[in-house]
Amino acid sequence: MSRLIGIVVVLAALAAVYYFAIYQEPTPSEQIETAAQDAGDAVQDAASALGEAVSDAAQSVTEQAGDTVAAIQEQGAQTLEDASGAVTETINNSTSALTDGAAGLQQQGQELIKQLQDDGLLTEAGFDYDKVVSQVEASPLVQVVKDQFIAIVGEIRDAPEQLDTGLDKLKALFQG
Repeated sequence: MSRLIGIVVVLAALAAVYYFAIYQEPTPSEQIETAAQDAGDAVQDAASALGEAVSDAAQSVTEQAGDTVAAIQEQGAQTLEDASGAVTETINNSTSALTDGAAGLQQQGQELIKQLQDDGLLTEAGFDYDKVVSQVEASPLVQVVKDQFIAIVGEIRDAPEQLDTGLDKLKALFQG
């Protein structure tokens, strides 16, 4: 019984990891929020599957030994309740961590934009593509965000008259 619970929890975790690795939303904040919601859904699905497995196991035992059915069902219900509590706690912790990560990403991005402007590297008076790219690459941002940031800076390099539009895109990249 505990192996079954372990397998279901591992499968749910693997499904969540697979989901996070494959699917990406347009902005990091949306990716994190969607991932947290999907992780919660996956864990709830796993809990439902666990409940069905416990029910199936109880039915099989009922057919084999009528005298022990009540004890097994009670144990299964308790196990399901314990697993549900653990799943809920995991969801809450994951959601909190993801929300904190999104806030940190937003702050890092906004600080980087401000620093580039303060250094005169991303303004109408001065724009140095190579230095901007160098600072973005050296930043603690995740690679997918760095790539998006550099792509927008490339658009600014190709059309300097669109600096304000490019800056708006950069700021939107780090808004919730």
